[in-house]
Amino acid sequence: MIKRIDCYVCSPVSMDLVCPKCKGVNIAWSEWEKHIWCYDCNLDVEYKSSGFGPVPMEMASMLGLDLRRYNIESGDIVPNEINKYYKPLNNVYTTPKIK
Repeated sequence: MIKRIDCYVCSPVSMDLVCPKCKGVNIAWSEWEKHIWCYDCNLDVEYKSSGFGPVPMEMASMLGLDLRRYNIESGDIVPNEINKYYKPLNNVYTTPKIK
């Protein structure tokens, strides 16, 4: 297993994840990549996908999801880098043109 270096600030439950073993929601991000910790099973459990799919960051924010990441080693909260991928035009984010 690969040790996780960061995780989302929001709970895995807010991303529609449940424990695959007991279907419970008493879970948190595990210290291992692609795993969640289930407090009921007392296990690190691998998850496949949330089924959440790609959601625009603005939409996720409107839904109350905090997609910032928490760096476990430094303790820093890393903001989304939306401006790295999108350029605002009249306060509206547009996708860059592909040449």
